[in-house]
Amino acid sequence: TAACAKHFAVHSGPEEKRHYFDAKVSMKELWETYLPQFEACVREGKVEAVMGAYNRTNGEPCCAHSYLMVEVLRKQWGFQGHYVSDCWAIRDFHEHHKVTDRPEESVRLALEMGCDVNCGCTYQKILNAYEEGLISKELLQKSAIRLFTTRFLLGMFDETEYDNIPYEVVECREHIELSIEAACKSVVLLKNDGILPLNKKKLKTIGVIGPNANSREALIGNYHGTASRYVTVLEGIQDYVGDDVRVLYSEGCHLFLDQVEKLAREDDRISEAMTVAEHSDLVILCLGLDESLEGEEGDTGNAYASGDKQGLMLPPSQQRLLETVAEMGVPFIVCMMAGSAMDLNLADDRANA
Repeated sequence: TAACAKHFAVHSGPEEKRHYFDAKVSMKELWETYLPQFEACVREGKVEAVMGAYNRTNGEPCCAHSYLMVEVLRKQWGFQGHYVSDCWAIRDFHEHHKVTDRPEESVRLALEMGCDVNCGCTYQKILNAYEEGLISKELLQKSAIRLFTTRFLLGMFDETEYDNIPYEVVECREHIELSIEAACKSVVLLKNDGILPLNKKKLKTIGVIGPNANSREALIGNYHGTASRYVTVLEGIQDYVGDDVRVLYSEGCHLFLDQVEKLAREDDRISEAMTVAEHSDLVILCLGLDESLEGEEGDTGNAYASGDKQGLMLPPSQQRLLETVAEMGVPFIVCMMAGSAMDLNLADDRANA
């Protein structure tokens, strides 16, 4: 394993402005607050890599910073590993920071300051920059040597016991069973007034309600691979009960907007959710967040403010849905799916489990 320390340096938000803002910091604050952790990682931890931040610090982009990367990291701390940009940070040079005019100039600036690896696509212009005479062969070799030194130390060019593992091992029965075990052990029961465990022989109709009930996005999270099949809560319940129990479904509300359909009125799925609850012996209410609300920068640009949540409560649309289901008087279980801290007082007060 090759450790990487990130994000160097003064990477403190605000999250939605990180691709173009300039962090102004005094030398005193820089050395007392922002650099000690990195110094320990380099000098004591012997990290193999350092990743630069998106933002500028005192006028220079952190992936091409003469003071931070050359003077401090290389000269003062003696860092010998490779430096890698955050993803698409070098593209920010010409698109957002405006310290260069085009990709080839961004390539030159980054390489000259010692950014050896580009997470992104700007270094695809390396050949163009070389042919234009913007960078030298020696500069390219220096970065290549740093990167490949790490790769050699990792044994990436040696024969290993893993080289001959057949593709058939991928998603084999043993791995699937282990995944199921991990999933079962990851569930946390916070409340149970006696309603659990459920006995499907005593149920005729189950209502499954909520924006995360049939959501694949709620299952995969941020930075995920690709599974051959995604089983949502709704689908899992349908598979388990089969024809023995009738399963009714309503999305209930949008994950965070006031309506599911853009041209509909506010709370356009509430009446449907009420109908489902009315005709069910039990309701499983699937609430929470997904990567669009919790992912980096808050990609949907919603009220959760670009990755920085303003509070721990459920979005208002889901709070209204929870209150509505509770008022129906049907026993209900809240299944909360989220990757970050949530205030569950409302669910704790109203739900059976």
